[in-house]
Amino acid sequence: MGEMLLFRCSECEFQDTVFVGIGMLYRPENLLNDQEGGAMKDVIPSKSLREKVKKLVSEGYELESGYEEAVYTCEHCYRMTTRFRFALKHPNGAVFVPSYSCVVCQHQMKEADLDNFAPAACPSCKQRTFTYDPSTYGLWD
Repeated sequence: MGEMLLFRCSECEFQDTVFVGIGMLYRPENLLNDQEGGAMKDVIPSKSLREKVKKLVSEGYELESGYEEAVYTCEHCYRMTTRFRFALKHPNGAVFVPSYSCVVCQHQMKEADLDNFAPAACPSCKQRTFTYDPSTYGLWD
């Protein structure tokens, strides 16, 4: 079961609920299914990344446990978003972990440490005052 986290801007009071973790549809066989009814297009919206994943799976890579929707931030422009965090592992030990680029400035994004979250840029007022409120959360599936 996933968690719903509330992020708020202390400058303009904008708030957004972010969904992290995994739900019932996040079964490995469903996540790597690009066909009708599969979840791959939902969790990996980038067509080029989906093609890369399909190629690696055809070469014997398998989805590692521990995958989930996670919060990512851009250390350049401080934008925040969620992305599907996952790894594919080949029997020979090779591992593929995708990197995500910021849609605003194209710099590489980094997974956020929610225990030590640095304020992100507010989507509304653009100030770096968008923070995680750990006292407010819910569950999703």
